[in-house]
Amino acid sequence: EFADPAMRERIPDPNDPATAESAVLNWDDRHLAEHARWLTFYRDLLALRKEHIVPLLGHIQPGTATWRVQSSGVLTVDWPLTDDRVLRMIANLGARPFFVETDPAAPKPIHISPHAQHKHQGIELQAWGVAWLLGLKNRTL
Repeated sequence: EFADPAMRERIPDPNDPATAESAVLNWDDRHLAEHARWLTFYRDLLALRKEHIVPLLGHIQPGTATWRVQSSGVLTVDWPLTDDRVLRMIANLGARPFFVETDPAAPKPIHISPHAQHKHQGIELQAWGVAWLLGLKNRTL
């Protein structure tokens, strides 16, 4: 995108005060239905992070995180923890649904995108869907 001169013209100038002004939230609009839904969505995500992710941060083994990208545009990141568990984030960055196999005995996922579908032995992530899982190392989450 940045190589295309026409696309570059559409990128706001970060040094222009008008760019900063255009990015300021109008907090009076937070009560409008669509804005209220987004505000609730982000508050819920922040609450999940505080409850489930933040307590794990001190248990992540430094320098051991791994990631992989599948040809279908799915990114998986694993953060091994000091107690033989692993925190996993799976993001479907592709346009097609992606099936994530899960262990029926694994704990309930921390978070799954709203439009994901639970199917036998797994989760189907829609395009731009994300799942956060916590489970034992060397096992299907």
